[in-house]
Amino acid sequence: MSQQEQQRPRYRILAIVMNAVGHINACQGLCDKLRDHGHDVVFLIDEEFAGRLKPFGFEECHYRMPKPTIENESGEKIEFWQWFLSHNAKLYSLSPVEQMEQLNPTVFRTMFDQQRSVEDIYRKSIEDIRPDLIISDCYISCPAIIMSGIPWIWLFSAAPQAMIMDPRLPPFYSGLPSNGDKKQWQEFQQRTNKAYASLFNDINEYSMEKGMQPLNNRLHPLSPYLNIYMWPLEMRYQEMNELPENIFGVDNLMRKTAQQQFDIPESIRNKPGKLILFSMGSFGCSNVGLMKRLVGIFSKSPNRFIVSKGPMAYDLSENMWGDKFLPQKAILPLVDLVITHGGNNTVTESFYFGKKMLILPTFDDQFDNAQRLVEVGLGARLNPFESSEKEFLDTIQRLLDDEQLTERMAKIGERIRGSENDKEKLAKRVEEICEKYQNQKKINQKNN
Repeated sequence: MSQQEQQRPRYRILAIVMNAVGHINACQGLCDKLRDHGHDVVFLIDEEFAGRLKPFGFEECHYRMPKPTIENESGEKIEFWQWFLSHNAKLYSLSPVEQMEQLNPTVFRTMFDQQRSVEDIYRKSIEDIRPDLIISDCYISCPAIIMSGIPWIWLFSAAPQAMIMDPRLPPFYSGLPSNGDKKQWQEFQQRTNKAYASLFNDINEYSMEKGMQPLNNRLHPLSPYLNIYMWPLEMRYQEMNELPENIFGVDNLMRKTAQQQFDIPESIRNKPGKLILFSMGSFGCSNVGLMKRLVGIFSKSPNRFIVSKGPMAYDLSENMWGDKFLPQKAILPLVDLVITHGGNNTVTESFYFGKKMLILPTFDDQFDNAQRLVEVGLGARLNPFESSEKEFLDTIQRLLDDEQLTERMAKIGERIRGSENDKEKLAKRVEEICEKYQNQKKINQKNN
C-alpha cells in the first residue's frame, strides 16, 4: 500500500441490493473498486445469497425476505415467481406496450410488497452498521434508505432510460427508435402512465407517509447525491452528455471473480463452425417453450453453441453443450458471437470483451438495449417468438461473417478494458460524498 493510500480516510459503506444475481454482480463491481481504495464494504443481502461476497473481502449481513407464495391448480402452495413465470409465459411474447399494461404492474407491485416487508429490517440494519454512505440498487423507493439521514447513492444496473426518464429519450422499456415518430413515444408514455397509475399512487403515498417528497410518477426518486448507470459509451445518446452533475455513467461494473478457466467441452471442441454463447437470462431460460424453439432452430446452424440452460429440463442437439449455470466471464473471451436476451450485465460484459451480439429481447430494458445496439450499428435484434428460422440462421451467419464489425467490437473492448478512468473518478466522487458527510457530522457534534 502506497503512502498516499495509507493517508486516505477509510469509510464504512453499506450496499443494499435487490435479490437478483445481476444486481448483486453490478454492485460488487462498484464495491470492488471502493475496497481497492481501502474502504470497508458491508453487503446487506438475503440469506439466499449468503457466502457469495465473503471470498472477495466483503462483510455480509443477512436477512430473510418473505418469499410470496400462491396456490396452484392442485391447491398446493408454490413460490410466486416460479408460478408467475410459467403462468404468464405468453405475456412475454407481447409487444413492449402490451407488456407495460398487462405484465409490468404485477411485477413491480410484487416488488413493492416485498420491499415494504423488509423496510424495518433495512432501518434496523442501517442503525446497527452506522455507515458513512449507502449504495442502493433497488427499483422501488425505499424510505428506510432515503430518510436515514445518511448520504445514499442510487446504482441503477439496468439500461439507464428508466432511471433518467428524460423526455428527449425514447420512453423506458419501449424499444422505440430515437429518431422515430414522437407520437409513438407520447402514446407509449400515456398508456404506461395509465397502466401504472394505481401503483405510482400507492408507492407515492407510502413514501410520503415515511416523510419523503412526492415522487411524481416515478417508482424511485433520483438521489440528490449521486446516481450511477452502466452503459457503454458507444451506446449512449448525445443528450446524455447534458445530464445533471449527479448522474454518472460508466462503461461497465465488471466484478472480480474467483480464478476460473473454462475449457470448451470435448463434445463440441473439435466440431466445425464458430463458437456462440446463447443465454436468455433467468426469466428467458425458465420459458421452456421458447428455449426449445430457439435451440431447435440453432440445431440447424453449422456453428457450435454453449447454452445457458437455466433450471428447466430439455434436450440439446449435437452442435451444443449446456449447463444450468455458466461462468459467463470465463466463456466470453472464447466465443465469436453472443446471442442474448439483452440484459444489461450481459450487454456490458460482451462489450468489455469486444463481442458481437444478437439480442432477442423479451422484457423491459432488454427492448431498449436491443434497439440501441441496432441504432449504433453494433449488432442485430430479432423477435425470439416471431422471427423465422431463416431470419435467425441468416442473421447469425451475417454477424459471424462481418469482419468489419468484429474489428470494431474488438477495438471497443480494448478501449474499455484499458481504461479505468471512469471508475477511478466514480470512486473519488463517492469519497467526496463521504468526506462531506463526516465533516458535517463533526460540525454538528461541535455545535451540540
